[in-house]
Amino acid sequence: MSKYLLKPTLLLLIISNIGWAQIDQPYPPLNLVSIPTAGTLPRGSFTFESLVIKNGGIVSRLSVGFTDNFSFGVSYGVQNLIGDNKPSMNKTTPEVQIKYRVFDESEKMPAIVYGLDTQGRGSYHSLNTILINGKDSIHTLNRYDQKSWGIYMVMSKNWNLLGNLGLHVGINKSLSENDDGDNDFNIFLGFDKELNRSFS
Repeated sequence: MSKYLLKPTLLLLIISNIGWAQIDQPYPPLNLVSIPTAGTLPRGSFTFESLVIKNGGIVSRLSVGFTDNFSFGVSYGVQNLIGDNKPSMNKTTPEVQIKYRVFDESEKMPAIVYGLDTQGRGSYHSLNTILINGKDSIHTLNRYDQKSWGIYMVMSKNWNLLGNLGLHVGINKSLSENDDGDNDFNIFLGFDKELNRSFS
């Protein structure tokens, strides 16, 4: 009986999510695909999102807007949740996301956000040394496949040019995943363009 109810229930959930996605978003985008923006959640609102990653993994994130300028979130990743393999946790503790907007966007100045995001993408590899033939060794590092953003600063500016056009520029440095010797700062850039009210 439950086998016959599963498909209609999933279809109903997908259709209702498509309808909800068409509602105007009351706040600017929080991320562009994978880069952060200067958007924060309004006070008293929250988001729950899940990201499907390789090897049947899922990273779920819950974020809450404590003020119009401050958001806090936690995330947790599980590998092999989808598929026949035994599920395994990325880490024993959840990861943290913090965003604080220090300047709101004005006509002349961009919005500026300082943030912290410790959630990387993909599998987490702890530090292990594997001996081969008792001589050679292979080291795996304390890091995700794709490092976390760590600390970052991002500036976002929007213009009304035949629909909204947003430009987002930032700099970041991963804090906890540096066993590979990569301690460099990174620069990132992204833009979003609204083509009309229902498609951007």
